[in-house]
Amino acid sequence: MNNMQKPTQPIGSKDNPYDIVISGAGPAGLTAGIFAGRYKLKALICEKEEHPWSFPRGETLHNAKIFSQVLGDNVLNLISIHITAARKFNSPMVKNTVEVFRRTPSIVFEWNNFIELLKSRLLETATKIRTNSEVEELIYEDNKCCGIRLQNGEEIYAKSIIVADGHNSLIGKNFHIPYEKINFPIVKRIIRNFHGDYYGFEYFFLVPGMLNYAPRFPPAVIFVFPRNKEKCEVGMMIFADVAKKLKNSCDLPDEAEIMRVWNQLIATYPRFSDLMRNTEIEFEGFTYIGAGEIYNNPMPVPGVFLTGEAMGFIEKSGASGIASSMQIAKFAVDYIASKKSIYWSKSSAKSYSRTLKRTDFYHHIRKNAQKTQIQKYFFFQYLRTEEKINKKWNLVKALYKV
Repeated sequence: MNNMQKPTQPIGSKDNPYDIVISGAGPAGLTAGIFAGRYKLKALICEKEEHPWSFPRGETLHNAKIFSQVLGDNVLNLISIHITAARKFNSPMVKNTVEVFRRTPSIVFEWNNFIELLKSRLLETATKIRTNSEVEELIYEDNKCCGIRLQNGEEIYAKSIIVADGHNSLIGKNFHIPYEKINFPIVKRIIRNFHGDYYGFEYFFLVPGMLNYAPRFPPAVIFVFPRNKEKCEVGMMIFADVAKKLKNSCDLPDEAEIMRVWNQLIATYPRFSDLMRNTEIEFEGFTYIGAGEIYNNPMPVPGVFLTGEAMGFIEKSGASGIASSMQIAKFAVDYIASKKSIYWSKSSAKSYSRTLKRTDFYHHIRKNAQKTQIQKYFFFQYLRTEEKINKKWNLVKALYKV
């Protein structure tokens, strides 16, 4: 060996950085890793849990081009356990209902099956994944990000960092991303021995003042999503953004209060309690979902790409983040791969942001968010009370049918 030749440094060192390090192994992180591998980029995924995203998030989706791009044509049919386009919306105390049908059906699946499919595609590439490896902070040099530091103090260098660690992102918190405006509390339960009488998705709306055992409980929606073999996903999401605007009439409760009210609803709420009778719990968990604002700066510092729930980039109408998270992750990797010499700067960060915001899928998410805000304003702030909503239910029906 030539004495002047430097010895090869281990990958991830300062002199031999990864092309991409990805924080988080959910749908967005695994998608980023898959496309990085297909581009032959040196990539590493760091996941804080022992298994990639073991907590089951949303388990419904609408077929989109991104799924065939990542998984292959018609692969979703392999994991589909229920398909429906029907929706039934129930007014407060179920005094009125309206049924609508989406143009595209919802595909219900089991979370672990979906994650295993993504992992199988990742294994077809050279992208590596490390579990039990939580990213705690970023490493900076020359006013740009050049790597990550794990909780155990280990430093890993990379030319680009993709943030895909979800609604509770440590990296996002370091950027002071306002997750209190993005994240909504949500209870999720998977039940068996379910014998519903409606094959579609069903929703029950709650407004402040309607529950005598929780008169200051905030606006919320109960959801019932039937599955196969007498199983069902049920849950409740709190509209935290509306609650803050209605602070004179409601509070934003803590987890213990939400769970107390949730169990009372299961026991006594009209129709919903009948659906829940004699069911058995297979899984129950409390979490948050990024159904509020969209964080407007997708590259907050040069070299850092935010994706999915880390920036609240999800479908706001159904609080589903799978397709949108995967789309923005693919876009970030495509953008990185298109640059022959990667050196991020403030100007390139602005260029990335402008390019992303011109895409069709970004426009769709923004438009969807605006429409959802109008619906929430009309329902929870304009009509507001149980009495007015039921009295004006024909207007509500017209709004949902539109």
